[in-house]
Amino acid sequence: MDKYIQKFNYHTHTYRSGHSEYVSDEEMLLAAKREGIVALGFTEHIPNPDLVLPEENNKMLFSETDEYISSINSLKESHPEMRILVGFEAEYDPMKDAYLGEMREKTDYMILGQHFVTNGLDMIKPTDPDYPLIYANMVCKGIESGIFDIVAHPDYFMRYRESMKTPKEREMFFKNAVVASQRICRRAKEMGIPLEINLNGADRLLPNGNIEYPHFIFWDEAAKVDGLTVIIGIDAHRTSSFKKINDIPDEIDDIIDIVKDKIVYGGYDPVLARQNNQKLKDAYIKNQEQADSFETNMIHFVLDRTEKSIEEDIDPEKSVIAVDQALNASLEKCNRSAEIKKESLKDEIVDISNNLDMPSKERIGKLERKRKTISEVNMILANQERMLNRLRRLGLKRAHKGIVIGRQKKFPDILKLNLNNENDKYSGYASTILISIITIIAGFLIIVILYSLYK
Repeated sequence: MDKYIQKFNYHTHTYRSGHSEYVSDEEMLLAAKREGIVALGFTEHIPNPDLVLPEENNKMLFSETDEYISSINSLKESHPEMRILVGFEAEYDPMKDAYLGEMREKTDYMILGQHFVTNGLDMIKPTDPDYPLIYANMVCKGIESGIFDIVAHPDYFMRYRESMKTPKEREMFFKNAVVASQRICRRAKEMGIPLEINLNGADRLLPNGNIEYPHFIFWDEAAKVDGLTVIIGIDAHRTSSFKKINDIPDEIDDIIDIVKDKIVYGGYDPVLARQNNQKLKDAYIKNQEQADSFETNMIHFVLDRTEKSIEEDIDPEKSVIAVDQALNASLEKCNRSAEIKKESLKDEIVDISNNLDMPSKERIGKLERKRKTISEVNMILANQERMLNRLRRLGLKRAHKGIVIGRQKKFPDILKLNLNNENDKYSGYASTILISIITIIAGFLIIVILYSLYK
């Protein structure tokens, strides 16, 4: 449909997502250029922090970050005829506020693509009729954080509508979907960031044959919000994906028509938009100033779980044993998860090696990624072990004093932990020595000055 042709796309993936076509970044760019796109933003799925095992089939590896950014930045130089941006697509998680901010500082922009909702490290199941509200709550928090410039597929939660078990649950799901849609649309309008009509959803079909998203319920509510901005996102995972911008399916075309007065058809630039959005910039600064590091939040998470596993009125002697057992169990769980992951990777390496139908370049590239993943698993396990072993020593020290550990106990030593400094246990001695040296020097200088005055 010519009336909806858009000359920009800010939702593009690369082979590093693990589920995209295995082609170079430049091949993706050239495919977009052939379809008339003049502004292209790459938004690979953000990697897990270096305390969480990698998900190489769903997002890029932590170790690929610098290479990815460097690769896209090099395209800016070799293709000056196009506006090229590098970014990430990420789910919002309050535990990762600081991490998301750190990653954002490496790139031009970021888009909020909420594929799931977590509570701590646990994923919330989307089979509850209240899930639309849970989803909207997290998306709104993400919008308010100021981290993101675009909300990708804001109606992603609608893909779970057919998982309701009873007519009553289904009815409740759709009622909640309306409220969830209203909340997301209003919050996006308030913060001045656009919502994306995602074209990739047309490739995803529910058992009844309907597309998963975009969905009319959401965009009917979006149409009622004055001042809301909407853009179209290709969500390109293949070079052929860019053809969608000039050949939009009828069902999505009908949805676009609902909000046609809100769609940006000319140029849009998320970098320039942020520069002109003081509210978004202020929210980002405030969010980052208040954010604990991901490591600190992980520490609290482990301590909270440890505390819950220990009886509140336990005596000091048993507390020592309980803390030791609880943290050792966490350490064993990390080791077990890492071993399972590595075994799975070894099986995948064999499968890829034996797949002679796969193009040689792709096979070599995928094998290299799997080997990188094994190295990354070992690195992350070492980080986890270091954190847990140091928490174990700290926990036992407190337990010997009869104190049950946990965030609610105002445990100040926890916040001072520096996970990258193995010698932190000597920091107190170092500080004392340093103060003593300074005191001696100051005393010596005073003596010299007094001697000069009375000489």
